[in-house]
Amino acid sequence: MDIHRCRFVPYQPSAINAVAFSHPKAKSAIHGAIAKLAVGRANGDIEIWNPSSGTWHQELVIRGGKGRSIDGLVWVNDLDQDLEGGRVVVGRSRLFSIGYTSTITEWDLEKGKPKRHASAQHGDIWCLAAQPAGPAGVGGSDGTLPSNKLLAGTVHGELAMYSVEDGDLRFQRMLVKSPTKRVHMVSMTFQSRKMVIVGCADSTIRAYDLTHGHMVRRMTLGSDLVGGAKHIIVWSVKCLPNGNIVSGDSTGQICIWDGKTYTQTQRIQSHKQDVLSLAISADGNSIMSGGMDRRTFLYKQNDDGGRWSKAWGRRYHNHDVKAMASFEFKSMSVVVSGGPDAHLTVVPLKEMRRENHRNMSCLPQQPPIASASNARFMVSWWDRQVHVWALRRPATELFKSAADEVNINENRKLLKSIVIKGDSNITSAAVDKDGRFLVVSTATDVKAFHLRHRAPAKPCDVAVAAVELPHKLSHLGASRVVLSPDGRWLCLIQEGSRVLMAVVDAGDQDSPSISGQPQRLTRLHREVPRYILNGGLGSYDRNITQVAFSADSEMLAVADLAGFIDTWVLRTAEGARRKGGGGDSADEDEAASSSDSSSSASGDEAERWIRNPAGKQLPKLPSVPVVLSFSDHMPGRQGQQASRQEEADGTGDYVLAAITTSWHVLAFHPRRGSLTTGPGCGRTACRSS
Repeated sequence: MDIHRCRFVPYQPSAINAVAFSHPKAKSAIHGAIAKLAVGRANGDIEIWNPSSGTWHQELVIRGGKGRSIDGLVWVNDLDQDLEGGRVVVGRSRLFSIGYTSTITEWDLEKGKPKRHASAQHGDIWCLAAQPAGPAGVGGSDGTLPSNKLLAGTVHGELAMYSVEDGDLRFQRMLVKSPTKRVHMVSMTFQSRKMVIVGCADSTIRAYDLTHGHMVRRMTLGSDLVGGAKHIIVWSVKCLPNGNIVSGDSTGQICIWDGKTYTQTQRIQSHKQDVLSLAISADGNSIMSGGMDRRTFLYKQNDDGGRWSKAWGRRYHNHDVKAMASFEFKSMSVVVSGGPDAHLTVVPLKEMRRENHRNMSCLPQQPPIASASNARFMVSWWDRQVHVWALRRPATELFKSAADEVNINENRKLLKSIVIKGDSNITSAAVDKDGRFLVVSTATDVKAFHLRHRAPAKPCDVAVAAVELPHKLSHLGASRVVLSPDGRWLCLIQEGSRVLMAVVDAGDQDSPSISGQPQRLTRLHREVPRYILNGGLGSYDRNITQVAFSADSEMLAVADLAGFIDTWVLRTAEGARRKGGGGDSADEDEAASSSDSSSSASGDEAERWIRNPAGKQLPKLPSVPVVLSFSDHMPGRQGQQASRQEEADGTGDYVLAAITTSWHVLAFHPRRGSLTTGPGCGRTACRSS
């Protein structure tokens, strides 16, 4: 919150290679509420977006690493289960990815890490598809069989089947082998539960029967245009609800194929270059294509249900339109597209020409920058590098200078670039106000550095030394690291929802270190029905996304995707003597012993973090928080007697502000466990005009 805008940081966004919705055709309100969009990028990052009510909030980013790339994403949803009383256990949603290797990866969205991998003796996987649920003679509770197979097409023309039954991921068998290894499988879709359509790089589209493992039909596209390549590449294939097939290829054409006879019924020339991606509406009456010519086209079927025609075309991207996915729920009907220009574009599908498109910024919604105000340092990070910049003169001095003497570009200096060892990209970083203690986290490790400097003017004026951290603090990595304003406390969020607190010992200012063992802070138990936790994404909503310290570093607040706020207070030696050795309540005793037995009181035994006694009374936020911050006001210590005037006007308590995706601004008194009172305080709902 201390940096409003920074334009000179050379942040390089990564290209979008894949997009996929968990429930592209949400049939009920509960499916529409839990629907997520997964975005895969060329640097290995996976982003989870929430499209609910058009907010398009980026909820989670799983960082990639060196040599990693996400080139395909597939969701698999289990069947729903009906319980008594009208309750429904939504089927589990699982996310799988490929990266042009021979491995399929399943992701644990609750912890933000890979869950399991599976591979076999075959070539690199270029396309992946999930077997759809289908009718069953015997089986599913609602008369359907679940989606329990993944089909992978390889660069050598092999078709491999993987099983995802019983929550596992394992190679099952090889369906098709190519003796010549010249057939490159590029795209894939299921026509039915037992029939898969594969687009290849040899001017063919092939239909395979999964039951017998043989090719049913081979559809040919002929030769490329004059002066073109020898073979036509089928970059994308989709199936309409009536079984007909749509393909987009390297000639810039889309082709419509009869789903029963596997013959071509129509060919439309729309793009000037390759068609890279396709999207289909739920009712099968609209097709959208994106190409290498940066254009997006919409096609509509005639009223008689016969031929297709081009209805609309526009350039939304500055580069190739590499990936597309459609989403429809109630009145919402959109297509999300992306490519090398790195930004997502939301285009209306059914309401094209009547609704506007929307471009989402390629910048992360959690900014990868932090500042050390006393040292006039700014720290930025991405991939595996951390950059330390120095701002030489304050902005006020620049404004007072004569216009011809001001050169903003000379006011900054890159002092250090630190490369983090390992293959994982940086998830978070924090620096103290003096710019001397830097903490950097990845998904697998946490590292700390001591920056020695005195009025630095050039890179050699800053010396970097590694600071050793306890194994318990670093071995699991962290999704967020935050330093308290006084630099004495380091808070880490591990595995999405685990909160750790460590003491930073500044020592003689020459050798900062982490003293003692970290303390684990337990969160309040929330009454979430088991039928909700057992379905959908499980406890994914308990992922902590916002962390804030109070200005005096004596209160910590965190908020998760569900909107729950947990707070802790620092119990000092003075407060411990006032309360006595036994504590004031059983609840506080439980909170005070929230750490593991080996780390119950890290650092000074007289100081420890306990749960805020009024934390249970804090109301749940109406939607996902995007900002959580304390005001600069610092009341008296917990336990000190507040005056009547302080109790009346709230000056005896902190002020904690939260902003949500539904445009609500809320202010709390966390010690009281209530909203603030008075004019202009409490809860405000903002609406756009």
